[in-house]
Amino acid sequence: MPHRRLIITYHPLNVYFYRHFYTPVPLHYPRDRGDSVQFDYTALGEAIRALRREKGLSQEVLSGLAGIARTHLTMIETGVMKPKLDTICKLAQALDLRPSELFVLAEERQMNQE
Repeated sequence: MPHRRLIITYHPLNVYFYRHFYTPVPLHYPRDRGDSVQFDYTALGEAIRALRREKGLSQEVLSGLAGIARTHLTMIETGVMKPKLDTICKLAQALDLRPSELFVLAEERQMNQE
């Protein structure tokens, strides 16, 4: 008996099926004594703001270099909005950093707050 291929097209029912049955599961990696780690987007925003001020850039200039709106940058810096990964990469590139370095700075800020 030949194998049948399943072809998924962008039909509204397929989108419904995908959203309801393949929802992303939050990943937690264990720390000491089984605690779970949750990323603090406020610390990321504070790290971006500190780096921006250290380099002497205004929000308008940094948002222009990153290709995002100034209001979007404001919401990221205050922790109101959670930035997507591509936005974080754009901001890191505009600040002459790698995204991993930006995450390390945010994690250090988070650890200092605790």
